Amino acid sequence: EPGNQNNRVSYINYLPLLSGSPTEYTTLYSILLKLLRESGGRPLFVTLDYPFFIKVVEITLQKKLPILPRLRGFHELKSFLGCIGYFMKGSGLEEMIQLIYPEEGTVEKIMKGSAYYKCLRAHSIVLKALFINSEEDKFDRGTLDRIKTRGRTSALWIMYVELIMIVFTNIRAKMLRDHALHMKATRSMLPFFISAGHHQYAKGSQLKLQLFDMWREQYPDQIQRFLDEELYTVCYSSRNWSRTWSDMEIEKSVIRDRKTSGGTGHGSLRDESLLATRFYYIDKTSKISGTFVDFMKSLPESSREDPSYIHSDMKPTAKTWDIDAVQKVVTCLDESKPFDPTRNTAELVSFGSGLMDKANQCDPETARDFGEKFLLKLDYLPYMTTQKVTNMAVLMPSVKIGGKSIGQHQCDPIQLFTRLMLVGKRISIEECLKHELTACPLALFNVKGYMRPRKKGKFGKLFKNRLGRLSKSAPDPTVIVIDGGWLLWKVNWEPDVTYADFGDTLAARIVSMTPDSTSTVILVMDGYVHSTKDLEHACRRGRKYHCADLNIDKDEKISVSRKRFFTNSSNKEKLIEFLILWLKNSPVFKNVGFNLAIRKALRDADTLVVKAAKDECENTTGTVVVRGTDTDLLMLLLFHCHTYQNLLYNEINVSYVWDQISEDERKVFLVAYCFTGVDTVSSIYGKGKAEILELFSSNIEIRDTIIPAFLDPTTSIARIDEMGVRLMRIVYHGETASETLTKMRVDAYNTQYKERKIDPKRLPPTEDASLFHARRVFQQCLEWVLLDPDLEDTPLGWYWDTDKEMFLPVYMSLPVAPKELDSFVFCNCQEICSKKMCTCFQNGVRCIPSVCGYCSPWGNCSNHDPSEAQSEDVIDLDINDNDE
Repeated sequence: EPGNQNNRVSYINYLPLLSGSPTEYTTLYSILLKLLRESGGRPLFVTLDYPFFIKVVEITLQKKLPILPRLRGFHELKSFLGCIGYFMKGSGLEEMIQLIYPEEGTVEKIMKGSAYYKCLRAHSIVLKALFINSEEDKFDRGTLDRIKTRGRTSALWIMYVELIMIVFTNIRAKMLRDHALHMKATRSMLPFFISAGHHQYAKGSQLKLQLFDMWREQYPDQIQRFLDEELYTVCYSSRNWSRTWSDMEIEKSVIRDRKTSGGTGHGSLRDESLLATRFYYIDKTSKISGTFVDFMKSLPESSREDPSYIHSDMKPTAKTWDIDAVQKVVTCLDESKPFDPTRNTAELVSFGSGLMDKANQCDPETARDFGEKFLLKLDYLPYMTTQKVTNMAVLMPSVKIGGKSIGQHQCDPIQLFTRLMLVGKRISIEECLKHELTACPLALFNVKGYMRPRKKGKFGKLFKNRLGRLSKSAPDPTVIVIDGGWLLWKVNWEPDVTYADFGDTLAARIVSMTPDSTSTVILVMDGYVHSTKDLEHACRRGRKYHCADLNIDKDEKISVSRKRFFTNSSNKEKLIEFLILWLKNSPVFKNVGFNLAIRKALRDADTLVVKAAKDECENTTGTVVVRGTDTDLLMLLLFHCHTYQNLLYNEINVSYVWDQISEDERKVFLVAYCFTGVDTVSSIYGKGKAEILELFSSNIEIRDTIIPAFLDPTTSIARIDEMGVRLMRIVYHGETASETLTKMRVDAYNTQYKERKIDPKRLPPTEDASLFHARRVFQQCLEWVLLDPDLEDTPLGWYWDTDKEMFLPVYMSLPVAPKELDSFVFCNCQEICSKKMCTCFQNGVRCIPSVCGYCSPWGNCSNHDPSEAQSEDVIDLDINDNDE
């Protein structure tokens, strides 16, 4: 082939397949003996996955076989990439990678070390952007050490630079066929394997280094031949970049040769006879494939690939793409300033969530020192899954169960609920189900702790459908009150346009929507200080679209989509401040016939819009029009402005609407709207807005007793708790709801158990969780009834928590599970998790490696879920076939 003729193309052949369990020592021993017979007794190099590597080493040492087992280099590197993702989790790296790969799910794969080629590309782009942001001439040892002294945040990002350099050193060693450099890079990985909790690869990699030194003495000729003939890498073509790990190329070939629709484990191929047939013919099909390759090589040079062919990553389109991606990350870093020398050295800042660690809750920047501390005694330590550094994800909410702090991401909620119910056999089921048995009430919040989607627009549609067609025509307005948040979405948002141009477009849009009869235009803009909407904003940051902090200036160009830009509250706050100043001085309004007044709310603009509309209706006889599409605005205008004949909400005549509904219905609408979910109140799983609105309207107790309590500022919290629990019981069981919520939960659980479909989010919330839901509804109702957003200034009084420097809802006051179960939820096996001593096994549940004692699925736990052991070796090559 064209290219470097010194690169000898490798061929992959299949030996006869042996039917047997690959984890059994007898199977592995039989395979090794077969290999020795095939080689005529000569020493062999065998590359293996970690679990097989450990067992084969044990067999070869005991039986003194002339076989030299090697740990798979490709999977070793993927595990190291997963370590990098662990250290940087919660730091803001995910958001930077999202700028490069916005596809859903890609960031998660990259952080785990999967999607190999995308992973390398993303890290190389971030590394280039960090170099540009540092304004240094080069990233040498002295420069890195100097930047480290600027504080914890700088030290974390310099450690990230060092980790990526280790990765590239390993790849460079592979490409240059430099085995000594590869072993040096492997030694550099060891402390980071330990500090990330990848102890199996730490031990495996250290054992690989030790065995190689031992083999140099026992088999010097074979080792020299191994190095001279470069048997530790293979070439899939003669091109200079085609060198790769043997395990990677073998894996690609096996996947390609046995490829079927759905894979070999799909459908009828699970049948043992069909599966055996498939593997019997695999070497036949591979020979056909090899014959075809030989035929292509026999063609004249002109019929094959162009000798000037370059790697796909070096093509102009790929270079342009990389330059654009680097610029996006540089823009993000310019705002975040990871190497800022003026930052407090004791602070560790997350550029993704804005959270800050000042109390040493996490220590990812100490990963090297932590790993080296344990490296010397690694051979004498058990598989310590609890011995690792803590990343910045710990700053996010967690709960304590059995004395352990468990993050939302560590344990599947259904798994946790099920094990608590199984362990709960020690006490009554009623006592168990008084508690949520999950980290947060899943009927009200999702598994990440975010409020369930509200879908407020559906309530507006229900309301409009009930009233039918409203005002067909409206007089020209004298005053227009504009919701600024709505207007920002109505104006064209084009990339590569400056923010000054966007401000001029906004001004032109205001002029175009204002008729000649209008004398005053009031533009009300939102504010984005910390508020009870913080969780909603965090939820938006956690979705597919996310944006880092950007610089807002008149000459700065728009670099991201509007949908992505508006997920960042800081960006919106800076944009609004810029637009207010720009519109006040805009020449567009100099020759118009109306006055422009701009008002900025401290938080949400809805209450200020309604206040402005009320004031204008009282001070003018002309028509006042409110422009916006928010259902919140519609509900507030109906509640407060129904007596004004001159008020319109877009084309809706508010007073006309008032004539169609009674005063009781108006109150029902407001409370039902809040109860079914707004920005500060979660919706209830499985309970639709139409269903609850109909229930509230038809139930006499709700209409005459409960609704007035939620709208009365003098109602006590104890009364709200009582009414809230009663209201939740009616929502789940209708007018005859005489049973307690605990009894309803028991009945619902028994039904699910009979159907073999355990789903905690379909259970009613506990009474404890219900009263906190009611308190949040009460606060929102009062804020809207009094038009007083300052109620949020004391959110702790309304059962919001200001921990983590943001307002978070209090899920519940009771612990997750009864105290009687604390010692049985997770085992605390110290070394070997045996079934005789393991409390998890005694209670009929599997150990969870991330939280149970020192349990690890790789050897010291006999009660683990086998699927846990597959997490690090899942094949996800993300291979670009054009590179071949």
